[in-house]
Amino acid sequence: MHAASRRWTVLTGALLVWATAFTPLQAQGKQVLTFEDFSALRAVSDPQLSPDGARVLYAVRTTDVSANRRTTRTFVMPTAGGAARVFPDDRTAASEARWAPDGSKVAYVALGQLWVANADGSDARQLSHLSGGATGPVWSPTGDRIAIVSAVYPECRDDACNAAKAKAVADRAVKAHVTDALMYRHWNAYDDGTRSHLFVVGLAEAPRDLIPGARYDVPPGPFGGSEGYAFAPDGRELAYTAKDQGRADAWTTDNNVYLVPVSGGASTVITAANVGNDQNPVYTADGRYIVYASQKRGGLESDRFRLMAYDRAARTSRELTPSWDRWAEGYVAAADGHTVLVQSGDRGRDHFFRVVLDAAGKASGATTSSAWCSMRPAKPRRRSRSPRNTTTPHRRSPGMGAPSCGCATQRTVPVKCGWGRSVIAASTMRTRSRTRMMRRLRRSRCIQPRISGTREPAVTACTDSW
Repeated sequence: MHAASRRWTVLTGALLVWATAFTPLQAQGKQVLTFEDFSALRAVSDPQLSPDGARVLYAVRTTDVSANRRTTRTFVMPTAGGAARVFPDDRTAASEARWAPDGSKVAYVALGQLWVANADGSDARQLSHLSGGATGPVWSPTGDRIAIVSAVYPECRDDACNAAKAKAVADRAVKAHVTDALMYRHWNAYDDGTRSHLFVVGLAEAPRDLIPGARYDVPPGPFGGSEGYAFAPDGRELAYTAKDQGRADAWTTDNNVYLVPVSGGASTVITAANVGNDQNPVYTADGRYIVYASQKRGGLESDRFRLMAYDRAARTSRELTPSWDRWAEGYVAAADGHTVLVQSGDRGRDHFFRVVLDAAGKASGATTSSAWCSMRPAKPRRRSRSPRNTTTPHRRSPGMGAPSCGCATQRTVPVKCGWGRSVIAASTMRTRSRTRMMRRLRRSRCIQPRISGTREPAVTACTDSW
């Protein structure tokens, strides 16, 4: 869980910085929080850990009420503690800062364009001069290219055409917008005729549109970000999310995952068989699979996001955790090539879970049916000497006299068992069965403290398969 530990370090640091903004107000005792107080708070976000784990980049947003303006600047500081400084310098309002794979450089967005600088902030240079701006930088694992997105007019094939059309629209006396499609506005974002296209930028090359002429957005608007596209480990391919449904865009949720060569060429859709939303591809470190989130039912925005894996050689997809009823909200592939860390919400809390792929690409360990709760409601049994309302049977752990923790019906969170085995589930049960279970767990040293903010103790389910 080294990657997860790093993320907790970053999140803890961000929370500490955020907390310092509240200290002066709390020191004054009770006081009504006014709009001015809220505007004075500095919002900390977007922590990015350096490849060696020694430094962290993060963004701080400040608000100038009198000027009606918000400004984001990037800071860098040692993870071991110490003074933070503005990156790359005090004169630059940088955002979306991203470390190069070797940690020697940082890509960032400033003045609406892509820049790159050395890790110490020196030798800053502008890499893009696009009329539609640049955002969402993602480094290639090879460190020689950066993917970005920029607004273009689909009918244009070069930036000169985009600039000319944008000027014509700005100079037009009549500002009315004419549309013949229902999707003229998504939430508060109006369709101005441009589309967000995926570009690749070399450190010594001009930006290049990988999907010229496409009449869809990468990633789909209005809330998509750089999580919507990713490089293959060898840097030769990009996977991206898009919705290409024509006039049906207004009512369909059928986003798909596409593949496109970085050298240029036609895009290939890999999730066409599913009518629901497929999004946010991530390559495993060995390049065998593309992990992505998928909703099975079309048109249902609140459907569960399943964790899927696309086999690049076989060109087939499978659900990795079919018996788990939680959402795959975020995920990252570990460097070992077969572990995926998954972020999921459970009863108002966010937790990390681990999914391990075996040689055949199937989930093992935390994703087997004996380890994950199916979360099916269980029928209560009154006179029972064992917790039969659990959805998985008790198993004896090797070398342990007491049975290992069962997987019950209501809560799933990652915690630690007393003897150090990996833990993949925690839950609460009905009072009568829970009392019996707690006695058994105390004997097996699998009892954990109460979960903060709840009245129920955490009961863990463990596995020796990791």
